[in-house]
Amino acid sequence: MLYLPCAGPRPTPSHLVRAGSEDRASPRPCQSLRPTERRTPCPERVVRDVIADLKSAAYEYVYLDGAAEITRRNRSLLQETLSYAQTKYSGQEAGLNEVFKAESQLAQLDYDLITLRELKTVQLAVLNAILNRPSDEAIGSVSAPLSMEGNLSLDALDDLVQQQRQEILLTQLGVEKAEEQIRLAHRLNLPNFKIGVNYIETGDAINPSTPDSGQDPIIVSGGISVPLWANKNKAQVRYAEEGLEAAEQRGDSIRNRTCVELRKAYFQLENARRLVELYRDHLLPQAEKSMAIAEEWNRERRGSVTEILETQSVWLNFNLAWLRARVDYAKALTELERIAGGSLQPAMRKDSES
Repeated sequence: MLYLPCAGPRPTPSHLVRAGSEDRASPRPCQSLRPTERRTPCPERVVRDVIADLKSAAYEYVYLDGAAEITRRNRSLLQETLSYAQTKYSGQEAGLNEVFKAESQLAQLDYDLITLRELKTVQLAVLNAILNRPSDEAIGSVSAPLSMEGNLSLDALDDLVQQQRQEILLTQLGVEKAEEQIRLAHRLNLPNFKIGVNYIETGDAINPSTPDSGQDPIIVSGGISVPLWANKNKAQVRYAEEGLEAAEQRGDSIRNRTCVELRKAYFQLENARRLVELYRDHLLPQAEKSMAIAEEWNRERRGSVTEILETQSVWLNFNLAWLRARVDYAKALTELERIAGGSLQPAMRKDSES
């Protein structure tokens, strides 16, 4: 005799639908909220951070290159001033102190040029590290625009961050997943069906005169499991509800930290903007006029050496400060792009429309 049973549970359509919803609601590995999977970086965040780091490093390289060019120009003018001071000293028209002052400033500029050259080498290694290349490999000329973008309002940036920052979007997915877990936990109280089929091979009939003797029977069975104790799954429901609360608190924490980071970067942006406008519209034009007078005095061999040296020093400091402010503005803008999770153009359009 051969006995072949075939039986198993038959979940209700609601069980299948909820299970399918759970699979669809489960985040990708980089979006999972489980501790073992949170360590896996999200590709969008990795790309965002690499681009931001590369842009910041390029802007810093541009500053070092521009600062070296400004220093070299000032050094060339200072050499003429030193020659003028030595000429006046030989004619007893200037004191030795003025010559020493010109020589000391020239030596300081030489030191600054050496420092800037070494810092460029370090920054080159930083760029190569971001690009995953050997640290001493040449990259050619680095060009990064330092233009002033359109106005950005803090309210527009707040809205943009909520819409496209990857960390906030991931927490929203986590909340949706936790809500699905709660619905699934409640579904555990639904009935479960079972169906089975048994086939028995009896072999040859022992008594052929008996009706149906020798025929193999097929037995169909069915059952239903009805949960009589609704409180049995309360622990799982409570666990799912705590998971939702944890996901919501995690989202609030990330949004609060993002709000702080956004305001810090926005302050740096606006402060850099104010410095750029101050030097561009007020201080630099005055320094340029004074520098033109100092160059004329150098050519005509007249005027005070001390005044010429002070004018050149002010011109150098103002130009370096203006360049520093422009680079800081670009770096703050890059940091805002990192915090916002992408381009700031939507916030700019929104601000211009308002």
